[in-house]
Amino acid sequence: MTRAPSAPVRGAALASLLALAVVVAFAAPAAAQAAAPTVAFDYFADVRPQAMDFSPGSAEGCDAGGFAPDVTSFTFTESGGALPDGRFAAGCGTASVTLRVPAGTERLEVRFGADRRIDALGALPPSFVQEVLVRDGTGATVAEEDVFGASDPAQALTPFELEVPLPAGVTAVTVSWRFADTGSPGGVLDPASGAAYAATVEAPSIAFSGVPAPASVVVAEDREGALVRTETRVVAEVPGPGQGDYAAAVRVRVGQEHAFDRLVAPDGAILREVTGADGPGGPDVLVEERSDGVRHVTVPPDVVAAHGAGAYTLVFEDVERLPSSAALTAAAWVLLAAPLPFAVVAFGQARAFEREAFGGFARSARNLRLAVLFVFAYYLVVVLSAVVSGRLDLMALWPMPLEGVLLYAQVVAAVVAFVVLWLVAREMYGMTRPRPLRQAGTAKE
Repeated sequence: MTRAPSAPVRGAALASLLALAVVVAFAAPAAAQAAAPTVAFDYFADVRPQAMDFSPGSAEGCDAGGFAPDVTSFTFTESGGALPDGRFAAGCGTASVTLRVPAGTERLEVRFGADRRIDALGALPPSFVQEVLVRDGTGATVAEEDVFGASDPAQALTPFELEVPLPAGVTAVTVSWRFADTGSPGGVLDPASGAAYAATVEAPSIAFSGVPAPASVVVAEDREGALVRTETRVVAEVPGPGQGDYAAAVRVRVGQEHAFDRLVAPDGAILREVTGADGPGGPDVLVEERSDGVRHVTVPPDVVAAHGAGAYTLVFEDVERLPSSAALTAAAWVLLAAPLPFAVVAFGQARAFEREAFGGFARSARNLRLAVLFVFAYYLVVVLSAVVSGRLDLMALWPMPLEGVLLYAQVVAAVVAFVVLWLVAREMYGMTRPRPLRQAGTAKE
C-alpha cells in the first residue's frame, strides 16, 4: 500500500514543538519590578527672623556687626570704617535658631536665599566670611558650609540649599548663619583692607525630612497591545495635629519612570502639580527631579493644612512599550510557517484519497479536500489580518500580551486541523486502496 510521505510532517511538527517550547520557556514569571515608592513626612519649622538669636561680635578679635531682621529676612551689616584706635572695623556676628528634632528624622534640609554687598575702602582685597553651620544639642558641629567664598565679590540674591544627614539619637539642632570681616585673605586684620560689608538671608526654611509615614501602595496594570499602562496609587495617612509646632508635608520618592498625575486630598479635592526645585510653598504639588534618578513629589504643608488630616492619595501613571525578544521573533516566524508543510501533506493525502475513492467515498473525499482548503483559507486570513493590523509584532513581545498568545493559539489550531485532516484522509485512503482485489473479484463473477 502506497503511503503519503511522512518526513515533512515530522519535520514541521518538530519545528512547531521547538517554537512552542521557546514560548513556554519565556512564560516564566516576569522580572522583579522596580523598587516600590517610599513615603515619609517632612516637618517644616516656623522660622521667623524676628525671633532668632542674634549675637553680634561673638567671635574673638572682631567688632560687633549689626543685624536688622524683618518678617521674612534679616541683614547683617558692618561699616568697615575707622575706629577710635585707628583700626578699620572688622565686624562679625551670628544669627541662630535652635529646634527640636522629630523622632525618626533622616536629614535636615536648610533652604534660603543669600546675597552680599561690598564697598571696598582700603587697598587690599576684602575677605568676608559668610557661612551656615549646623550643631547638635551638645554643641558638636554636624555640618559647615560656605555660602560664598571669603574673597568672592558682591553677589545678587542666590538660592542656597543644604542637606545634612542627622545621626540617630540627635534630639535638637542649632542652625547658624555666621558673618565675619576677617580683614584680608589669611585672617590678618590690616587697616588697609577696610571695607563696608552687608549680607541678607532671605526666606530661611528648615525642614526635618524622612520621618517614616504609614502608607500603602496599590498598583493596577492595563495592557493594550504592545503598551502597558500602570497606575500606582500611594496612600499616606496624615495624622493630626502631627508634630505640634511643626507643619507637616508628605513626600513620596519614586523612580523617574513614574509620572505624577494627581493628588486626591482627604476632602475629595483633586490637585495637580507645580514643577520646580525651590522647595514647597506652591498651591498644589511640587515635583522635583533629583540628580540621583529619584523623583520627589511633595504635598506642601500649606496644602496639608488646608485639607486637614486623613488619607492623601498620590496617583502615578506611566506607559511602557513591551520589549521585543529576538528568540520570540524567530519562534514566531517558525510557527507562522509551520502550517504550510502540514497543509501540503494534508492536501496531497486528500487528493490521493479522492483519486481512489469510489461510490459513497467519492463525496467524502471531495468534502475532505474542501475542508483542507477551508483550513488553509482560515490560516491565510489569520496571518494576513495579523500583518495588516500590526498584531504580528505582539508575538515577539515579552511579557506577551493576550493578543499575542491568541495569535499563537490560532496558528497552532491550523496545524492541529491539518494534522487531523491528514490522518482522516490517510485512513480513508487505506480503505479505498485495494482496487486490484475488487477488480479480480468482479472478473470471477
